[in-house]
Amino acid sequence: MNKKWMKPAAFLVLAGVVGVAGLNLAGTKAAHAASEKGKLFAAADELKLDKNTYVIDVKSADVNGDKLEDTVFLVGQKEKADDIYASNMNIVVQDGNRKLTAQQTSRSWAATKAS
Repeated sequence: MNKKWMKPAAFLVLAGVVGVAGLNLAGTKAAHAASEKGKLFAAADELKLDKNTYVIDVKSADVNGDKLEDTVFLVGQKEKADDIYASNMNIVVQDGNRKLTAQQTSRSWAATKAS
């Protein structure tokens, strides 16, 4: 075997594992986020979101690469449930395996886009 490539390859694999583990743990909370589209978001209190946070849309997909479907919620604040406009939008991802959630706020989207 060619040992010349084994050391860099092992380093890259290890760096990838550490990076993925760090991203999975950063910003995660153990919250039960089961909610239906158009209803109040069940995990709003646990994730420190406003009480009038509603589920705008829900999709399932493997977003973290563990081959299990995760649930992705688009949530936002509404005055009434039947309002067509929402503010302070957030994306909340619930891990399909560990049921941990991670959220991304619209405020951080603006900061990322500006830099």
